[in-house]
Amino acid sequence: MENKEFDKQDESLKLSKIDYLILYLLQQNHCIDKVSAETIYSLNLTKELGITRSAILNHIYFLIKHELIKNGAKDEKAHSYYITDKGLEELGTLK
Repeated sequence: MENKEFDKQDESLKLSKIDYLILYLLQQNHCIDKVSAETIYSLNLTKELGITRSAILNHIYFLIKHELIKNGAKDEKAHSYYITDKGLEELGTLK
């Protein structure tokens, strides 16, 4: 017997290389809670990934939707982000 709900969840979590790179950069910069969270600018994501800020935000919204990252404390007006335990587990599947 197939579990269609499980198949839907599994199917929707297809991460791109950019998604994995964002998770990796958050991990490498020790962004693991609200206080240690970093902004797109402080992580230098546009330069590191070679894509526009709006493209990065699309990836970030996807990662937030799937609970791989969360919003951290605001840094003045900018949003900050950190990797969740689920995000760390997903990175661990790459090994």
